[in-house]
Amino acid sequence: MKVAVLLRGQPRQTVAGRELLEHFLVKRFPHIEFSIHIYSWTSKTPSTGGILGDSLPYFCDKNTLYNDLKTTYNPVTLTVETDNNHYKDIIFPLSETLPHKFLHKDTITRAGLLYWKTGQLLAHMRLQSQLAQHCIESDYRPDLIVDTRTDIALFPLSEAFDTIHNYLTSNNNIIVNRLYQWSNHRAVSDDLFVYDLATLLKLTARKPEERLLSSYEDDIKVHKDLHAHNIYNSHTLFPLVCFDDTKPKLIDDLNTEILYSRLHSSKLSGMCKSKDNTVESYYSIVDKILPDDTHSNKVSNTLYTRLYNKLYTTHDPDNS
Repeated sequence: MKVAVLLRGQPRQTVAGRELLEHFLVKRFPHIEFSIHIYSWTSKTPSTGGILGDSLPYFCDKNTLYNDLKTTYNPVTLTVETDNNHYKDIIFPLSETLPHKFLHKDTITRAGLLYWKTGQLLAHMRLQSQLAQHCIESDYRPDLIVDTRTDIALFPLSEAFDTIHNYLTSNNNIIVNRLYQWSNHRAVSDDLFVYDLATLLKLTARKPEERLLSSYEDDIKVHKDLHAHNIYNSHTLFPLVCFDDTKPKLIDDLNTEILYSRLHSSKLSGMCKSKDNTVESYYSIVDKILPDDTHSNKVSNTLYTRLYNKLYTTHDPDNS
């Protein structure tokens, strides 16, 4: 079996994440051929939960980050993109076309909110297209695709991949760990999706930018309702923007499970050295994962003006 592991979005906890990925995923399934594919932004928010707080993200040097990710993960495909490119080309122009009071009446603040809310979605869709292009140009044909992030520690139960693979041979769906209703809208655990190549090719028939923008054209009433219910976040936006009803179904009742936890501390690096790869060892490490940053939704409007100045006006992509 071949499994492509997609790592999307901000490059958080990469050293510890790679160690845990190798120890609790790759080495536990020696009969599976894993390949890693990465699409990363150059920004890191202070919070692993993606919350901006009242400070700008930290912006990595593009070339340094590229080399670090290449050395750490040895990925088959790797893209590092500067944040200001998608902000200037997609996010800010989109914010100018949206209804006046949607998210915020000030265009710059609205653009900052969109940048914050949709960055992971766009990275996810671009990474899907990156893998699809690789498959088209090569003879690589993964049986399964594990779609996650660098700051997620995975532990699939022993039968998980076989169960999912057998199911997907006759069902064109997407596996999630949790699918639920939130104020009458679909919502998901957004850290992990599993699907097959046929689904990947179906999803990537349109360009990532088209997939994102068309949602705001076709489903703006739904976007407005999510905002009105204060649930405008990746849990509700993934089903709406990336996996809408015309695409493969989301399903979470397969009777299998892939355990996962979000990493909050780079201090976890080196913790696997004295551990076996059993679920007991996994939980003993996960139990040590504690938030070490401030989770705050209090964001001043001036933050988005400073973000705009950084991404649209003064941020030089050649120096990123």
